Amino acid sequence: MLGMLQIMMIFVFFEWVLGYDVNIPIGVIAVITACFTFAVVSIGMLLIGLVRTTQQLQAVIPIVVTSMAMLGGAFWPLEIVSNSFVLALSKGTPIYYGVQALYDASALGYGITGIAGHLSLLLLFGVLCMGIGINLMERRN
Repeated sequence: MLGMLQIMMIFVFFEWVLGYDVNIPIGVIAVITACFTFAVVSIGMLLIGLVRTTQQLQAVIPIVVTSMAMLGGAFWPLEIVSNSFVLALSKGTPIYYGVQALYDASALGYGITGIAGHLSLLLLFGVLCMGIGINLMERRN
């Protein structure tokens, strides 16, 4: 909930304080944010299930987060990437689907039904990572 609140505060700040029109209804932003936050928290659960110590987790998190942001299109638009292998890897990150959902809602004016494919992939990603992560944690104990 805290992660979703932080992301929503950024959108509200841009829209109402800075006057930047994101061109997305607040309800659509909330749904995208909820699905994205669930997927990212699920990755955290998977990482917790994979590592053995907190020191390992502290080493792995920056590597995973930075690489996912680069591959997913958070640092630069994927339209400038020409390597097909990197573009294929980008589709394995939830950031890709979150950015695509925001783009489709903002630039193309899609509503929830128009971005349902991206949202369902975020939810699927979250369910799979959460399930595997919880299973790994239970087996360890």
